[in-house]
Amino acid sequence: MDVPVIYGKITGESDLRTVMAMLLTHDCEYDKEETKYVYVAQLVSLAGSSSKFVESVRQRRVIAAFYLEPLSDVIDAMYVDLRRISRIEKRFFQQPSAKAILSLSDDARLALQRQIALFFGFGRGQNR
Repeated sequence: MDVPVIYGKITGESDLRTVMAMLLTHDCEYDKEETKYVYVAQLVSLAGSSSKFVESVRQRRVIAAFYLEPLSDVIDAMYVDLRRISRIEKRFFQQPSAKAILSLSDDARLALQRQIALFFGFGRGQNR
C-alpha cells in the first residue's frame, strides 16, 4: 500500500513523500478501535541493485533488510527497509483506496519478526 511519509533533512527541512509500505502492527492491535496509529516500513525495489547486494538481502546478511520474493503480477523483488519505519494514522488504511496487496505466510511473518529483533538488538552494548 502507498502511504504518506515525512522525510526530514539534516538542514531541518522536510518533505512529504508517498511510498509503498508494509503494515507492521499486529492484527490484534490494528483491530482495536482505540488504536489510532500503526507502524509501517517502507518497501524498496531491488530492481537495478547489484547482484551482490540482492544476494546479501536474500541471505539475510543485511541486518536492516527483509527480502520479499517477487510475486508474478503483484510485486517485483523487494525488501522491507527496517531503517524506514514510520508511525502513521490508522485511518490511511481504512480509506476505500487502501488495498492489501499480499499477506505474509506464518513462516515469513516469524522470519520478519526475527529480523526486526536482530535489527533493533544488533550492536547493543557495543561502541558504534
